[in-house]
Parts: sequence; C-alpha cells; structure tokens
Amino acid sequence: MTLLETLSARRRLRSSDIRLTDELDAAVAAVSAAFPGYNRTSPQSVQQILSRLTHSIRNWEWADITVGQVTIVVRAWLMNQAAVLPFVEDFLRTEIAVSTNVALLQAVCDSYLEEWSETSQRTVWVREILKSKFSLLPGNWQRVFTALPELLQEENGPGSLAERMALESDPYSWLVKNGVVSPHSGDFMAAAHSGFLLCMAPVELIDRIEVVFRWILPEGRPPMENGPAASAVDVILRSWANRNPSPEIRMHLLNRIMAFYGDPRNQKPEFWSLVTNDSRKVVVRWLAGQSMDALLRIIGDATQNHMWESRHVFWKGLYDRGLIDEAWIVLSAKAIRIADKLLKETQNPIYSMVSRQTARGDKKETCLLIMRIRNYIVLEGSHDYRVHVFDQSDPLAPEFYEEAYNAEAMRLPANDKNTKIHDQFGAWRQWVEKRVL
Repeated sequence: MTLLETLSARRRLRSSDIRLTDELDAAVAAVSAAFPGYNRTSPQSVQQILSRLTHSIRNWEWADITVGQVTIVVRAWLMNQAAVLPFVEDFLRTEIAVSTNVALLQAVCDSYLEEWSETSQRTVWVREILKSKFSLLPGNWQRVFTALPELLQEENGPGSLAERMALESDPYSWLVKNGVVSPHSGDFMAAAHSGFLLCMAPVELIDRIEVVFRWILPEGRPPMENGPAASAVDVILRSWANRNPSPEIRMHLLNRIMAFYGDPRNQKPEFWSLVTNDSRKVVVRWLAGQSMDALLRIIGDATQNHMWESRHVFWKGLYDRGLIDEAWIVLSAKAIRIADKLLKETQNPIYSMVSRQTARGDKKETCLLIMRIRNYIVLEGSHDYRVHVFDQSDPLAPEFYEEAYNAEAMRLPANDKNTKIHDQFGAWRQWVEKRVL
C-alpha cells in the first residue's frame, strides 16, 4: 500500500477528537515572539496575488484563486501593507463577515492589535467582527480576549488594560501568560504602554522602579527600544530633576539604565537623543559624582599619597551643593591600567568611562578632571597641574568626552588670568569660588 493510500484509509478525526492545543499554541507563540513581524510571503508575491484576486473579482472567475490566497490579501490589507481598489475592499469585507475559515479569522485577529486606532472606523469594524464571530475565532485568540476583555473594549481599552498592568509586579510576563505574544508590538500595546506609564508615575520606590524595568527590560526577551523606552526612562528619572534619591536608589537606577542603554555622555546617542534633556541631565549629574570618586581612588593607587584628597573634598563639596553638572576624567597610561584592574575587581563600569591622557615628558603621569560648573568649564589636574577656569564660550575651553587629551597642550601660561597654582594655604579654592560662584 502506498503512503497516499495509507493516509486515505486512516479514520478521519471528528472535531470532538481534537483535544486542547495549548502546547501547539505555545509553540506558535514562541515562534512569533522569536520572529516578530515575520512575513511568510514576500511583498512581490502579495502584489501578484492581489493582482490575480482583483482580476478574479472583476471577472468573477475563481479557478486560479484559493482561500489561502484570499487570506494573504486580507492580512496585507488589514496590516496596511497593500492598497486595494474600492470594489476589492468591498469583497474582502463581505468575505470576512461571512467566513468561518480559521486561517482567515486568524489574520483578522492578528491585525487588530497591530493596526488598532481609537479614531479608525476600520478598527471599529474589525472589533465588531471579532465580537460577532467570537465562537469561530482560533482558540488562542478566544483565550486572549476572554482573559483580557479590555482588548475588545469600545472606549479606552488600552487605558483599562494599562490599569491592570500597573497592578502586576511583572506586566510583561502577565500579558504573555494571558496570550499576548508580543507585548511591546502593535498600536494597541503602544497606547497601553503610554497609559501604563501614567498609572505608574511617580516612580520613586525600588519596587515601582522594578515594575517599570520588568516591563521595558523583560528577562530573556528583547528590551524595549527607541521612543517607547525613552518615555519610560523619562518617567523613571522625572522625580529626580531637582532632588537626589538615596544612594541605593541612585546606584540601582544607574546600573539598570546603563546596562541596556549606555552612558548618555558618549554612548548610544540614537537612544539618548529621544530622552528629554532634563532626564539626561539627571544621569549625567549622577555620573559626575561617580567619576570624581573614581578619580580619587585611581590617583591614590597611582601615586601612593594623599595629595589629591584635599582637592577631591573641595570639588565634591561643590558637587554636593548641586553646582557641578558634568564631570569627565582623563587618565594617564599608568592610571588606565589601574582603572582596568579596579573594573575587574568591582565590576563598576565607571572605571571604563574614561579618556586617555597622551602628553609626554613631565606631564606623562598627569590625570585630568574636566567639570561644568554653571557657565564655566573647569580643568583640574593631578600632581603640580594648575587649576583652569574657562568661560564655556571660550574656544580654549576643553570639550567633554573626547577620546584623548594632551595635558601639556591644554595648559595655559602660568601668568594667565584663567589659571591658578594649588598653593598650600588654599587661596586657589577661594579663587575658584570667586570665579564660578
């Protein structure tokens, strides 16, 4: 007996013989999550099928068109991936309204969350179709809509879903558990994301901070990116624009944000340009304090003396008063080796956020600290390097976050009004305060 004959002879399954398909649904969900937005049919093929369908509708000839091909056009039309003529749209609407085909209804369900719009008449029409044909929908979508009735809510569905998300400790996992395959995808979930952030604000305590992070940085799944992620970072940082959190919360925020979105001073500008300037300044200000503390430890290990401690106390005092908005450190070759060692020991990325100091001769071992204090740029250095204070518009003022600096080339003449030697009586500190304050 051939294979075809064997298959034909098998008892056909009745619908009552088909058991729950949870495992298959989970497998489909996993594939969809791994390849979000993946199109099984190329755009060229869609256009070819659409052309044939248009011809068939116009001439009412159906020999060359299958239900599967109609489904492909339905998906492309509802996903706004193909424009159709008015009489083709009329046909598709009629076909959807009367169809019991599971694949076609699956395409309608898939498109709903992706192309949802509160003001779209098509969204209203699709929603009514899904409600009226609920018992005919694929099992996975019946379970989703049953668990999350807000998805088919006529008014403010995303807002209502957002309120439930805000009650969960892990909103992303909760949505996946309830059948939403890609919680970060689609226009409905984009609206729910905005509503969720409104429900969560203000985000000031560790537990609420972690709820937002679990939403935008789900474990084992791709992190949220671009504008939606930037809006979440804004909400997290907004409370600290004019005050400081506890050191524990500050370190927690810095570690979480920078691990995925980088240092706003010189990394991932494509992301940080989407974050509001006030929020970016919060992170830069926090990193300034960390950089100053890191420099103290590095210079202490490099020189084996305490010559930098008194300078650190002065500058950190200005920082604690909220006067230093930015700080960047520049290390000699020897100091960079020490920073690398400290990075391995502490796993603190601040020790990698440095530039190279390239001068030779007697300035070879000099390390630099560049700071922004109000409208001034301050250049400070180790060993016998003089302190410099520039107006921020001065073309000689150092730029922040360059790859390398030459301490000798940056130094002003000893008699220049913008520089001062570090005297043992502390007159240099009074000079700095008079200049910048």
